[in-house]
Amino acid sequence: MAGRAVVDESIVERRLRPVYEWLDLGYTRKAIQECDKVLKKQPSLQCARILRALALLRLGKPDEAENAVAQVVQEGPTDDSTLQVLTIYYREIHDLEKICEIYEEATRKDSKSEELLSQLFMAYVRVANYKKQQLTAMALYKLKPKNPYYFWAVISIVMQARELPAEDSSAKVCLTLAERMVEKFFKEGKLEAEAEVVAYLYILELQNKYTDALDILDSDLADKITQQPANFLQLKRVHYHVSLQHWQEANNICRDLIDTERDNWQHYEGLCSSALKLHAERNIDGDMSVLEGCVKFLRDVLADSIKQHGTKYRAPYLALMQLVYALNDAGLQDLVPKLGVRMEDEMLGYLSRFGSKWCAFSDVRRFFPLIPQESVPALLQQLRDRVVLDDDGFPQDVHMLHSHLTWLQVSRCLQTATAADSTVNHHLQSADELVQLYNNTQHLACQTTATDIRRNDIYVVLASHSVLHALSILTSRSSGQSKSGGYSASCDGHTKQYTNETTQSNKEAMQSTIENTQSSTENNQSTTESNQSTTEPAQSTTESANADIISQHRRDLATASQLLVKLAAILEAAVASSKANFQLKLLLLQVYNMIGASGSCSNCYESLEIKSVQLDTLGNVLALQAVDAAHYNLATSIFSPTNSFFVNAAKDTCEPMMQAYKYGSLTRIPEFGEFRERLEQSVHFSTVTAEQMLLDLTYTCSNHKAAVVILEMQSISPEEDRPAYGSLVDNTDHSVKIAWRCVYSEGTEENSNSNKAQENTAKSNSSSGDTSNGCDSNNSSCGDNSRGCGSSKRACGKRSCACSNPSLTRPAPVVLDELKARTATLRLLGAAYNASKGRGGASNSSKSLTNGTVDHKSSSSISSKGVEQLTVVLAELQHILAHKQNTDTTDPSSSLATDCTTLGCSRTVGSYLRGGYVQCILEHATLLLHMHQSYRITDNSNSKKNSNRENSQVSLCEASLLRLFTAASTQLKILNCTAATASISNTMALHTLHHTLQTVGIVFVLLGFSSTVMRGSRAAGGGKKNRKKKDSPAQVESVKEFLRYVRWIESRLESLSCALTVKLETAKTNSRNNVASLYSSVSTCFTDALNGEWDVAHVTPPTPDAIDVDMAQLTITDRLTNGVDNKKKKNMLKNFPAGAAAAPPQDLTKTEMSVDSLDARKPDFVKICLIIDSSYQESLANLKNSVAAKLKYVSSLKL
Repeated sequence: MAGRAVVDESIVERRLRPVYEWLDLGYTRKAIQECDKVLKKQPSLQCARILRALALLRLGKPDEAENAVAQVVQEGPTDDSTLQVLTIYYREIHDLEKICEIYEEATRKDSKSEELLSQLFMAYVRVANYKKQQLTAMALYKLKPKNPYYFWAVISIVMQARELPAEDSSAKVCLTLAERMVEKFFKEGKLEAEAEVVAYLYILELQNKYTDALDILDSDLADKITQQPANFLQLKRVHYHVSLQHWQEANNICRDLIDTERDNWQHYEGLCSSALKLHAERNIDGDMSVLEGCVKFLRDVLADSIKQHGTKYRAPYLALMQLVYALNDAGLQDLVPKLGVRMEDEMLGYLSRFGSKWCAFSDVRRFFPLIPQESVPALLQQLRDRVVLDDDGFPQDVHMLHSHLTWLQVSRCLQTATAADSTVNHHLQSADELVQLYNNTQHLACQTTATDIRRNDIYVVLASHSVLHALSILTSRSSGQSKSGGYSASCDGHTKQYTNETTQSNKEAMQSTIENTQSSTENNQSTTESNQSTTEPAQSTTESANADIISQHRRDLATASQLLVKLAAILEAAVASSKANFQLKLLLLQVYNMIGASGSCSNCYESLEIKSVQLDTLGNVLALQAVDAAHYNLATSIFSPTNSFFVNAAKDTCEPMMQAYKYGSLTRIPEFGEFRERLEQSVHFSTVTAEQMLLDLTYTCSNHKAAVVILEMQSISPEEDRPAYGSLVDNTDHSVKIAWRCVYSEGTEENSNSNKAQENTAKSNSSSGDTSNGCDSNNSSCGDNSRGCGSSKRACGKRSCACSNPSLTRPAPVVLDELKARTATLRLLGAAYNASKGRGGASNSSKSLTNGTVDHKSSSSISSKGVEQLTVVLAELQHILAHKQNTDTTDPSSSLATDCTTLGCSRTVGSYLRGGYVQCILEHATLLLHMHQSYRITDNSNSKKNSNRENSQVSLCEASLLRLFTAASTQLKILNCTAATASISNTMALHTLHHTLQTVGIVFVLLGFSSTVMRGSRAAGGGKKNRKKKDSPAQVESVKEFLRYVRWIESRLESLSCALTVKLETAKTNSRNNVASLYSSVSTCFTDALNGEWDVAHVTPPTPDAIDVDMAQLTITDRLTNGVDNKKKKNMLKNFPAGAAAAPPQDLTKTEMSVDSLDARKPDFVKICLIIDSSYQESLANLKNSVAAKLKYVSSLKL
């Protein structure tokens, strides 16, 4: 019989092999056909039925697949092949709990199967059910007494302890139990493998039993550790001695390690820290023998290293600087001179030997603040003297190139800024010199492979930061002028109210508003007439001063536009030459985001190839900025893989954990668990999920039926879908982007303003880097979301929680406030959907959306619960808004500057709560709640009172929405939609338009449910009597007022649509006109921008013939819109000179430059300008499409 079973299994395997092959190749229909063939011969074959269901699932037929799987599961399969296919099926539908259920049922039928029990254990690993892991592992050990099964149970107990807060007594009990289990094995002499000994040490470390751990290292068990690095045991000893405060023992071991491993930096750090502790312990009457002995030892190590290895090892040269760093960190900097250590000498000695290496600057940057400021000029001069350049000032070989780059970076961090050095002209001159150096050192980088960063790219990065510093000064100067000039900052009262609500980091919008209003003569006259008490000469003086201020302000903004365009073009050219340099790409993304041209970032973002965990750590660079700039398709293309990564993270991270169990890497299991938890708690996950859900509801949704379908698919639970905000973490990696901060920056007013701006930007941005050691931004970050709009299954307080783990970064408060508001908005819509079930709108059938024929008796309980949910979430959103208003004391006008070196690196948040959007949503949600309460009452005695309340609420809704429409119209006028006028105020203008239209979309969903309540009221009782019953006069009045309000919104949207159409056509026309008059005349010199290179006010528009000829020369008809419709392009092409399109003088589509080219890639300013123009036009088109969809939505709101 056994032989026949084997034959049957082989036959089944042979028959099913084609099915597996077709599924692996992706041919699901072929797989179904093969399954049908097998099932004709063996209809009851469970594996074939499940394979067919899996193919149906991949074919897009989940319902059929679910029914087929349910039938097989009811039969309780136990064969391994069927269970494995069921595991694949449940993994693909993200229902990992079901895997546990099928294996539980299988083990009940066959409790003696080692294979089934081990698979059940792995199923529990997938869902992190550590308690059942423990029980299953012990069952396995009883069935088959093997050490791995026993330690599976031990580690499962340890994981239970890690799930609990450190101070919880249950955690201590779990760790004690795990220790005793291992100790029992140890005493019985059953510890056999290295992994078991390492696990024993790990358990002792968790309990701080370091003495016992040292005993283990001194026992025979240490001999079993053979696969670890050679210094593993010694490093463990250092760790245990330091934890026990045995400083002398730790110091001695570190010295031994340094003697054997001269270039291992962690040994030097351990030596310095233990020496300081030992000094503090023995410091009697100023005894410095310990520190002096440490200095002598390090000098001896350096001398011996120089003698034997020359410059092979870098760590000995840095060791004394590390000791000084540790002394300074401990507040013992006064002891440094007594030890005979001079930081400037150590720095000079290191950079003299290693300054020609790529790593030199990164090695010493943390030590810059330790150098006395009075020694800096001499140090910089000595370093400069060691850099040899040719007569033209360019390095001649690779070593000199690296030496020069090192000196430039060191000087930028150490040089004390003077008033002359902190001017716009100084920064731009520096940028021009750096670009020239970049262009003239291409021959030193021409042999770099395509996958390597070119050696001279850092010149462009430095130049970019110089330009950004110049932009910061221009912004500061412009803000100061707008304050001192005394002219109006708004066009009307609504704009003034809106700007008062604008965040500090987004004051650029106010500056641009100033520019827009000051250009009119009427505002200048009103400013002059405001000082009636002064004499006529005084009035004339004030008027002249204001005119000068306005003129300077306009010049500053024009200069800023030119600088941004020049910088973008130079960065694009540098990226084309060095495709592997992510620093250049991140800077390019930042520049485009600064001016709201996020659509221009698409190709650059794709070239970064951000994948997997980088979607979290680098998720701040574009996705959310694209949403705010109305580039919805681009944002969705980033949101989709991001959400997929997070959703699949639980499945993908459990596989390494399973492998760790199988192969005995037991101490790696907690690390995998922490990694999975960080992904689950990622604030970026919660943010992206919420933004995607709001985008689906508010962008192209054109009727209430579609909105209800989307809400059904999103399955928002108002009660459960709420992130555990206390455990959210920010995983953003700010250390990726290099930056230079001057260590001594208090010398000038500009630097002071810049530092203030950096602090303000850090408070308002979602990813703001802290200044680290005075020279760069370093922060790491992390979030949470598991379903819907972000629910958390684990409570705050775990060892891995951001609240208790200092290694995790908490999101900024403004980020959490914004996320709370966005998530509460989604939950509010979910509650509105639940409350409207059974009232003729949001039922399971689409018919109820049009005729209101719903059985209210069967769904009254759902509706009542939904109304309760709506009340609770409405109160919660009101509390969030009130808390923000009470705690937010930021004065938008208090900042004098915006730090342009960080602006655009991440999304600017905070305006959603400040801009009146939440208040508008609250008003409309309150209206819906009033209608539910009114129409639930069958008695008409209070109908008049209820009607008056609803009409009053409609007035409040109208007032709140009017403010948003007014602000949006004002920002649309401010918006500069060409590269010639691009400014950082565009970001705020697009942000306002996006949030306004998104709020209108949310309002329409709420109004749709309101109309559903009004429609469903007539059918509430059913029967002819109720259908013929007339509405009360009060109800009729409410309906009329509701319809009037809907028509008012429709008229406002039509006005906004017309304004967008005009703006878009104007942008297209200006783009065509600017090609010949402005874009083609841009130079690569940054300082030319100070001379009015682009004076838009005095440009003579080119003739149509000139435009046609210039368009013909560009040959961009296929790649860029240039603001011209395809039909118009074809008509223009008919008039092109013969041969112009066939052989253009400048072909933008030609192949990239060869890596061996000796010439720098020349910036194509026309192309970049047109890309920016195209981005603005796409934003306007998307906003126009959004308005069009909402105009269609209006028809579904009319009763």
